[in-house]
Amino acid sequence: MSNQNHPPNSQPSAQPRRPLPPPPPGYGQPPGRSQPPRAPRSARGGGCANGVLVGIFLFLIVALAGVAVFALGYTGIATVLPPASELITRANQGTNTRILDRNGELLQAPLAPNDPSAGLRTHVALADISP
Repeated sequence: MSNQNHPPNSQPSAQPRRPLPPPPPGYGQPPGRSQPPRAPRSARGGGCANGVLVGIFLFLIVALAGVAVFALGYTGIATVLPPASELITRANQGTNTRILDRNGELLQAPLAPNDPSAGLRTHVALADISP
């Protein structure tokens, strides 16, 4: 080494810099260039608030749709059911257990077969039941 005047980690300033070679095709942007500047955000702000409002709006739409489906289902079932007064008369018919043979003839009636009040059924009004 004949150049001993320069410090150990420096290069002489007399050598000109060579330009960087162009990047290969399809490589992307060269490292020195930056992306085009973004458009400034709107002055309204509230980026997070907009998301929250959209979320609340979507939740309300789904909740209203759920209520509508429930109401339609309930109405569909309620129109098929008989009135409550008819249910009470059906329950008071007093049908008891009967054992029949394969031809439908009565073999045995464990309780009185002709007495509709026989059996373990007792009608109790709602007011008679303790809370």
